[in-house]
Amino acid sequence: MIGLAADYGVLQTHIDLLAQHMFFIHRAAHFVLLYPAPIFIALSASGPTIRTGMPDFLKPLIDVVSKRLDLIHRPAIAPALFIGLIYFWLIPAVHTRAMLDANLHDAMDWSIAIGGLVFWSSILKRGAASIPVRARIAQILLVLLPQVVLGAVLWRSAADVYPIYAICGRIFALTALDDQHYGGLILALPSTAMSIVAIWIIIKVTRRRRLSGGVERSSA
Repeated sequence: MIGLAADYGVLQTHIDLLAQHMFFIHRAAHFVLLYPAPIFIALSASGPTIRTGMPDFLKPLIDVVSKRLDLIHRPAIAPALFIGLIYFWLIPAVHTRAMLDANLHDAMDWSIAIGGLVFWSSILKRGAASIPVRARIAQILLVLLPQVVLGAVLWRSAADVYPIYAICGRIFALTALDDQHYGGLILALPSTAMSIVAIWIIIKVTRRRRLSGGVERSSA
């Protein structure tokens, strides 16, 4: 419920309006969609419970959809989708177009939210216990490092890469570069902190399973 509330707060309240006027707020909003919201949802592992409570005639359809979704949960796909969406929507020309088109802007926000949920559910859901711990940690680092690099580039940039925010009108008294620099920091630092938390959760849960008799792969 906390994860869903976080998604709702970003996508359906005035936060989304503010994000259209400040780059750093936009980065903060996407951080929520990429990290805390999907992490909470993935940790709830609510899929089996939701399926059990559904009418019987819907369960076969849900099973088919679930099998299709398993394809994008694969280690080679989920991380690529996660980091690929971040980089794609931050291409200056693409980002500008999305800011000027309400439908495309919604597609940007929702694709980021879905990409975050796909990645973290592949890492943290109950079925992920069959994936070696080292492999899951490696995937987290694999999507983190490109964000840190991009955040550092934006932080060090001496040019306004996203002038669209000046056109939309900034609502806080920040220069274009300050806005962009803060956005770069948000892209890199909170993501690093949440990645460390996620790694700690994986290690802690794995240790608890071992102590209670659960078996992890020897390669973990």
